[in-house]
Amino acid sequence: MVDAADGCGAGIFAAHLAAFPPQDVTLPRLTPGGPPVTERLLFSRQQGGPVRRSGVGTCAWKPALATAGAIPGPGTAQEGQKP
Repeated sequence: MVDAADGCGAGIFAAHLAAFPPQDVTLPRLTPGGPPVTERLLFSRQQGGPVRRSGVGTCAWKPALATAGAIPGPGTAQEGQKP
């Protein structure tokens, strides 16, 4: 169990890094055909590679909000309505 009472989530972040260490990812820099550059990513997709901002809302953020009860979950009568 991680102590979340550290004031700013440092314990939770440290536990995440221990469970999911940064991944080296090599991608073109600045443009699709740009020179390849290797960076260490703190958050990566399960398949490897960078997390794309377009997928964060539907794949991570909205499911987390639904689990927390902040928005209706999928398949509910209120799905698609603002909370």
